[in-house]
Amino acid sequence: NGGCSHLCLRKPHGYSCQCPTGLKMQSNGKDCEDLPKAYLLIALRSGIGRISLDTPEMFDVVLPIDSIFGAVVVDYHYEKNYLFYADVNADAIKRINMKNYNDAKTIVSTGLNTPNGIAVDWMANNLYWSDSALKIIEVSRLDGTYRKTLLRSDLDDVRSMILFKSFLWFADWGHTARIERSLLDGSDRKVIVNADLGFPTGLAIDFMAKKLFWADALRDCVEFSDFDGSKRTKIIMHAEHPFGFTLTNSFFYYSDWYNKSIIRIARHSNGIPEEVRHNLRGALEIRSVSAERQPSYFN
Repeated sequence: NGGCSHLCLRKPHGYSCQCPTGLKMQSNGKDCEDLPKAYLLIALRSGIGRISLDTPEMFDVVLPIDSIFGAVVVDYHYEKNYLFYADVNADAIKRINMKNYNDAKTIVSTGLNTPNGIAVDWMANNLYWSDSALKIIEVSRLDGTYRKTLLRSDLDDVRSMILFKSFLWFADWGHTARIERSLLDGSDRKVIVNADLGFPTGLAIDFMAKKLFWADALRDCVEFSDFDGSKRTKIIMHAEHPFGFTLTNSFFYYSDWYNKSIIRIARHSNGIPEEVRHNLRGALEIRSVSAERQPSYFN
C-alpha cells in the first residue's frame, strides 16, 4: 500500500498517501491520525455519529459499533479514548474504546429501566447516570464497579446531566420542569431554575465564562445562566426543536430532533443558524469532544 496507513492513490509518477474524510495526515506524510483532535459525537438511536472538526467538510461518519438499539445519550473520556452511551432499548450502559471498536463492554446491565442521562467525571474516573423510570441518579467507576445510588427522592423524570469541578447539574422533565445542582456526592442539592421551562435538555458548560447552558425542547430556545441559576439569559431566541446542545470556542451546536439535522451558530457574532448536516435519523444528544473540553486541572 505504498507504506500508507490508509489510502494510497496513484499518480503519473508515483503515488500519494491520503486520509479518510475528517482525519488529518501526520507529519511523515504516510500515517493518518487515528482520531480527529476535535469532533462531535451524536446519539442517533440506532447508531452513534461522529463529525470531525479538524477538517472543513463537516461530514458525518456512523461509528462501526454493533448492537446499538436505542442510544439517546453519550459522553466520553478524552484521555482514555472511551465513549460511553446509554441504550434505553437494551436498558444498558456501554463503553467503547474509540481506537478499537471491537473493545466494547457492557458496564451496567442490571437495575436499569430508562437511562436517559450520563456524565463522565474525567478527573476522578467516575461515571454518573440518571434513570427517568426508576427516578434515581447513580454513580460508579468507569468500568461499572462500586455502583452507588446518590439521589432517589423528589425526582420525576430526570434527564440530561453535566458536571464541572465538584458540581453536578441535572434536568428534570417532571410536573414542574427544573434544573438542579448538587455536589458530586449528592449532597447540598438545590433547585436553581424552575420557572419558564418546558423540557430542559442538552446541558453544557462554558468553563472559561463559568456559565451553564441548556436547550428547551418544548419552548424551542437556548439559554444560559451562572452556575447558581442567576443572570439567566436567552441566547438563541428560536431554535427549531432543539434536543442536544454543545459548544466549542467558536460555535454553538444543537440537534434538531424534528428535522433530523445538526445546526450551528457562530458564538461571537449575530450569526444566523446554519444546517451543517441533515437526514440524521434519530439525532438526539450531541457532545463536543476535545482536550479543551476535558482539561486535566482547573484554575
